[in-house]
Amino acid sequence: YALRPLVTLLERGKVPRIAAAALVISVLVGLLSGIGYAIRDDVSAAVAELPGAARKLRLSINESSQPGPMTHVKEAAKELDRAAAEASGAKPAPAPPPDRVVSQVQTFVEAQYAKVMAVVVEALFALLLAFSLLASGDTFRRKVAKLAGDSLARRRVTVEVLNDIDAQVQRYLWTLLVTNALIAVATWGSLAVLGLPNAGMWGAITGVLHVIPYAGAAVATAGIGVAMFLHTGSVASAVV
Repeated sequence: YALRPLVTLLERGKVPRIAAAALVISVLVGLLSGIGYAIRDDVSAAVAELPGAARKLRLSINESSQPGPMTHVKEAAKELDRAAAEASGAKPAPAPPPDRVVSQVQTFVEAQYAKVMAVVVEALFALLLAFSLLASGDTFRRKVAKLAGDSLARRRVTVEVLNDIDAQVQRYLWTLLVTNALIAVATWGSLAVLGLPNAGMWGAITGVLHVIPYAGAAVATAGIGVAMFLHTGSVASAVV
């Protein structure tokens, strides 16, 4: 829907429909690749900082979890459980091995990597499907009009309804595209002013995630907040 006007414009310029569809898809892939190339340094730096960031987050959590009244109550409850187990002759439950948490984290990371690769494969299929639909032209519209019946009036109304649907969906998608692009640029500039490293990467991530209603913005906000906290060590900066 969003790319069809470009293909139609090229077709009016005497470019064959298939060639126009291939050109538009190629330009789209080129733009996405250019964005990825532009933020490659930020992504590489962010990946290289992951071990240090995880270590810093662990230390921050340990420092913030100072023993309080509830901690002492829990320790007392554990001692009572241990005493009751010894009195009854039952063996206390063994502590989980320290490598178990690490193994769970590694499993989670591997699962997310597999999901990312699945999304990449689905995106390639989506591009192929988009090319096929763009190259087919108005074949679908003509078939729907034919199904409307032999009456010329019914076919005319059907074509008008399809044209209205096309116009509304195209308008919505262009609005969505422009809005997300502006959000990405604004996020990039704001984070650069605040001094967050890899601001371009976070801007691109925010623009992409904002396509998902509500949840995308929440995930992007949480990620940026954690990144800012790890960078500055200040909760106030993370909240900002």
